[in-house]
Amino acid sequence: MKRSEALAVRAEAANHAKSAFLANMSHEIRTPMNGLLGFIDLLLRTPLDAEQRDYTSTIRKSAINLLVIVNDILDFSKIESGKLTVETSPFDLREALEDSVDLMASVAHGKGLELILLLYSDVPLELYGDSNRIRQVLLNLLGNALKFTNHGSVVVRVMLEEDDDSDAADPKQTAIRISVTDTGIGLNEEQQSRLFLAFSQADSSTTRRFSGTGLGLFISKKLVEMMGGRIGVESTPGVGSTFWFTLYCARLNETPEESSGHMLTLRRHALVYDAHPLARLAYRHALESWGLQVSEIADCDNLRAAAGHTADYDLIVLGVNTTPDEEPTLQTCIRDLKRARGQPLLVLLNSIERERLTRVCSLGADACLSKPPRRDALRRTVFDLLDIGIEDRETFTERRKHPRPRMPDLRGARILLADDNEINRKLVCVQLESLGVHVSNAVNGLEALTLANQHPFDLILMDVHMPELSGEQAAQQIRAGSGLNRRTPIIVLTANAFTNEPQRLARNGINECLIKPISEYQLWQAIKRWAGHKIDAPAPDPAADTQREAIALELFAMLLAELPLQREHLVNAFRAADWTSLRELAHKIRGSAAYCRVHDLEQAAAELETASPTASHSAIETAQQRCLDIIDDLLLTAASSEN
Repeated sequence: MKRSEALAVRAEAANHAKSAFLANMSHEIRTPMNGLLGFIDLLLRTPLDAEQRDYTSTIRKSAINLLVIVNDILDFSKIESGKLTVETSPFDLREALEDSVDLMASVAHGKGLELILLLYSDVPLELYGDSNRIRQVLLNLLGNALKFTNHGSVVVRVMLEEDDDSDAADPKQTAIRISVTDTGIGLNEEQQSRLFLAFSQADSSTTRRFSGTGLGLFISKKLVEMMGGRIGVESTPGVGSTFWFTLYCARLNETPEESSGHMLTLRRHALVYDAHPLARLAYRHALESWGLQVSEIADCDNLRAAAGHTADYDLIVLGVNTTPDEEPTLQTCIRDLKRARGQPLLVLLNSIERERLTRVCSLGADACLSKPPRRDALRRTVFDLLDIGIEDRETFTERRKHPRPRMPDLRGARILLADDNEINRKLVCVQLESLGVHVSNAVNGLEALTLANQHPFDLILMDVHMPELSGEQAAQQIRAGSGLNRRTPIIVLTANAFTNEPQRLARNGINECLIKPISEYQLWQAIKRWAGHKIDAPAPDPAADTQREAIALELFAMLLAELPLQREHLVNAFRAADWTSLRELAHKIRGSAAYCRVHDLEQAAAELETASPTASHSAIETAQQRCLDIIDDLLLTAASSEN
């Protein structure tokens, strides 16, 4: 008995030692990764030429891939220790699906595979759940499907779960089935039986041919089960596989999100070609939901025959999988399709390379998007090509009720930031100051405690691991004292993925823990959760108002001083058809206008940035002219006020 007890104690000690090691490893890797990813994102917002942007994007992808490996190892350890968690918050299902498909599109294009997303119209989009974990599972299934498929297609289907045999299911929950079907090498029954085991792959030869930790499916199974769902596989060797999982999510909106009675009826006719029938089905779903009548063509012979009858259509959508060497053939096809009446032609291309998308437009297409297109991008492009007016667009209601998050206005907020890592401190400081936040910096917990005793703050952000005094110790002393910030919300930042233990943190007076790397959106949301009510209605401070007004006037004066030269650059870039430079100029103007709260110019520059360089020449010209008109109005008004 004593021996068994001793062995149990030793095993528990070994388990604690392993957890401590992984926690430290997490901290040591995630801390530099936070700075790396943060500054890469900031760098991507600056003017870069095409080659520099490509290199920077590649660095970002490599950093994210490293983070995925680290996360797999940490998730496995969390599963062993029972610390793996899922969260519940509002999310948009289509956005989560499209984000995952976008990340894998370049892999599919590189292998010549068709990647298709089919989201059925009866599936609700606004849900409660853990969107990050759903993305994690879907990315794992997509990565496996693309890895083991050399020709054919990978199809993501999302539909309501019809055969739900769970009697205990909550009637308020919506059952959704997400499947990933490939035309790859397939699996036999013995291989399928071992798929969801830790460190397991199909067989030894697969281990040699294909890289991987063997943890992805094991972790995915645990995550799906924690979200109340199931996961499984159906496969035939030499034919392909279908991996599927089910989710049970509460709907954010009780009422239907889309009503055919409120749909915009365009009364237009679109001709759609794509060799893959499910790709055509995906395009049909989108176009018909906007009121277009759709005719499909399945093969090249029929496409050539239809070229002589294109006058019957208002829009042509051409889905193609071509290599750069096949572009002369594509150019001939485009010319034949447009020669009847010159209807708008939208090409959907198997490439995310901006250079190729731009080149297809130069071959005669009016617009070109990557396959598979995001729903919002496809809608904007179709409406532009059909010249749908602003009034008609406003009558159209998309199912997404909530737009993509925008930068919040946090002007007047006072935040204490404490971090001993200079790079991370600078990153968060830049992110906060860009929102109009007044930031007080501390390099350790002792300095943070001193500042907290001297000045009132709306929020305190502290790193957990700091010299002199840790973030948790500083939080304890702030709460125990009688200073100005005894009740101020405290958020800690940590690279230790095992630190987020709500009960222990709450005892130390900490309101929330954010795990590095932290995106700007996560930071915004946390600030709004804990200090938004204070920031939205700050106490009147005439001195502060005067100071903010002076800063606003100074920024606006700087904008006006830059606009004449920027206008000249816009005109020159358009005349030279330098769409990359035009897009970068629009991006710069958009940022300056946003800081100065010149919303008309910000919106116009955003439209020009979006139009360049994949939209038609006329669409770019229209967007540019609107931008120039607003610049002229601003300069004229400024000149009149001076006189």
